[in-house]
Amino acid sequence: MRNQKRTTSPGQFALNERNLPHRRFVEFPLIRGKTIEKVELFTTRGYHSIAIDLQDHTSLNLEIEPTFIINAEFQQRKKGDI
Repeated sequence: MRNQKRTTSPGQFALNERNLPHRRFVEFPLIRGKTIEKVELFTTRGYHSIAIDLQDHTSLNLEIEPTFIINAEFQQRKKGDI
């Protein structure tokens, strides 16, 4: 893996980042193995976020810049429908 680094944000939340030409991948290792209870998209004029609530009463909240475009797609990886 090229250009892989581990970074932290406020509160020492560790992230794994990989950078390739014109691409950036960010992994949230503290989420691994946890069960998702609910995913919620919140949007209002000038503020957008995605909240991922976990069954252990923690959550991952992603703030999205207003010019950022997200296309959602549900895939069943086990069946090869990617």
